[in-house]
Amino acid sequence: MRKKFFILIALGALLSACGPLATPTPRPAPTSAATLIALATATPSPIPATATTTLTPTSARPTATPTITQTPTRTRAAASPTIRATSTATKPPAPRGSIAYHVNRGGVDEMLIANLESGTTTPFLSLGPTMDFVQKTNAKFGEFSPDGSKLAYVFAGQQNQPNVLYVLDLRDSNKPPLPIFSSDGNNGAGISSPTWSPDGNQVAFIRLQANQRTWGIYYINADGTSKEAKILRETDQGEQYRGGVSWSRAGVFTFALNTTGASDVYKVFLDGSGFKNLTTSPADDSTPVWSPDGKQIAFTSTRDGRAQIYVMNADGSGLRRVSESSFADSSPAWSPDGNWIAFTSIRENSTDVYIMDLQGSNVRRITTGGADHPIWSR
Repeated sequence: MRKKFFILIALGALLSACGPLATPTPRPAPTSAATLIALATATPSPIPATATTTLTPTSARPTATPTITQTPTRTRAAASPTIRATSTATKPPAPRGSIAYHVNRGGVDEMLIANLESGTTTPFLSLGPTMDFVQKTNAKFGEFSPDGSKLAYVFAGQQNQPNVLYVLDLRDSNKPPLPIFSSDGNNGAGISSPTWSPDGNQVAFIRLQANQRTWGIYYINADGTSKEAKILRETDQGEQYRGGVSWSRAGVFTFALNTTGASDVYKVFLDGSGFKNLTTSPADDSTPVWSPDGKQIAFTSTRDGRAQIYVMNADGSGLRRVSESSFADSSPAWSPDGNWIAFTSIRENSTDVYIMDLQGSNVRRITTGGADHPIWSR
């Protein structure tokens, strides 16, 4: 009973986190945390129920190094010096809610949830024996819906087997996760980086077909009524979408694409109009994600010598470096209030999840022993 009590506390904190777009209706408490975990792992085996632990576990986990693949640097005019974030601003309100993240334990990829207020972490669901495609593109494995009531996530299955995109209803523990799309067979095809439409009715994602050359951004109804995903943009030129796709509250997509060697950040509307290159650095710019208000984009760039977190306005102006680390920082994720950024960093001899404010200050370590790809609850 004590184990269930602590797990319920952690899940309750997750489900009560408010989204920036709409205030969720009251959610009935799940009948059992163990039941919810079992439902979230319909295809794989459920994660064994364990006692809720603090965020400083002593047991070592396999270190997962971020796979930000470097592509050949193209020839461009030198980028202007990056404006550094200042630390003169007052400390923002304390971060709230929970952060979900990926770990690999015993060869199985799992999603764990860290409650920022209680300081505890709880196993939530299995992502399959291997996140081969997600890891290859450094894309996120899932995202919470705008109202915080659902989770879209990718179950990878066995290596080189079909990836399945699921939607899990967090308000009803009696509903099994709903499969809404599957990659076409094996031979290297895959999907990654689910992201929600502003109204929570659709999910977009990156898809790589089995020929290993055709990449695209697709979207599909989140309720499973669609039979085929619709194409937003697709290329058959060997271009790669680096770090997934993010859908803003204004209905604009941002993504990173290596059209000429290194990757740049772009944006485009749902109808395919407004396609625009937002960055022009000779270095790699990847993993872009919209702020909750849709006014800024956080992303990873190697323009200053190593992977670090940067923020710019929606039109590409106002670029500034936020993280100031002598190690690689990547995979940013915004807090619901837009005051904090969670990210992956290779510090203290381990790849783990950290948070910082928008000035790069008040850095706080969230995990120990190996974790990456954070997503913030809403």
